[in-house]
Amino acid sequence: MRIVVLSNSEIVRRGIGGMLRMLPGVTDITDCEEATPASALVNAESVDILIVTAEFCDDEFHGIREFPAARNSKILLLLRDHDRDVLLMQVSAICADGFMLESELTTATLGNTLTGVLRGAVPMPPSLARELLTRLRTQESKPTHRPFLLTQREMQVLALIVDGLSNKQIARRLGMSENGAKRHVASILAKLNVSNRTVATALVAREGLLDSR
Repeated sequence: MRIVVLSNSEIVRRGIGGMLRMLPGVTDITDCEEATPASALVNAESVDILIVTAEFCDDEFHGIREFPAARNSKILLLLRDHDRDVLLMQVSAICADGFMLESELTTATLGNTLTGVLRGAVPMPPSLARELLTRLRTQESKPTHRPFLLTQREMQVLALIVDGLSNKQIARRLGMSENGAKRHVASILAKLNVSNRTVATALVAREGLLDSR
């Protein structure tokens, strides 16, 4: 089993690499801190599983979309358990073959998840699966007047996206950190089920989401 680990954190790469070396059947491990070399490896070599960490699930999902040949490999997404709303929307929107939480990552859970991915299952932490199902049931049983379930803050961010502002400009305009702006943008794109800002802007125009402006 050949595995590529994509993360911009050396600690995370070393930690996952150490766990992988303890697993039977893992024959080759390559770690990358940028998407471009990881993409080259996936396209040029026979990679069984690509492990992608949360920072590559940014507002345009570069960490997933930059791998044209990734369908010949399996994608395992390692997510941070910080903002449950963003987390659940990422799981709903991103096309991956399995999901793990950093907070629940152990050698045993990693091994079980890799086995499940290779067998064609879509592994997901039970806590995350239960919460996702609970929210889906809640949404089905309770009508909402919020378009696409966007919060008031997300509607403010969406308006600035449509105006062409970058994450840094959005952060300055709304008085938040750039990482905070990035998380809001990621949540919005996930809720709208679109892959980038351009498609989001077109959807806003089509659905009239900001007509009240």
